[in-house]
Amino acid sequence: MKKTFLFFATAWLVAGIIAIILSASSETLKYSEANVNKKEGKFIFTSSEPTHNYEVVFKIKINVVWSNKQVNSVNKIENLVLKRMRKASFKNGFKYDGIIIGSSQYFLAIKFN
Repeated sequence: MKKTFLFFATAWLVAGIIAIILSASSETLKYSEANVNKKEGKFIFTSSEPTHNYEVVFKIKINVVWSNKQVNSVNKIENLVLKRMRKASFKNGFKYDGIIIGSSQYFLAIKFN
């Protein structure tokens, strides 16, 4: 009888620990997702990366010196980067789904898999 009780108590304890671990991991996932700006049909990831698989279609080296007069909001930065990406895409015939800004020394144009 003691062995049966001990077995069930251990099973409940293990099940409880597993439930806590699973709920903690789902909360982490839930809080790490966010809505992303979309302009001209392109997703714009600013200082973040998508959670879905993607490939880099092309990249543009950052050699712009930002001044306070030129750029004083995230919206203006996004518009300037989008303009440069659109120009490079048109010139080379690249198709892309989104842009990653600020995660490396390049502006990245990406396509989701």
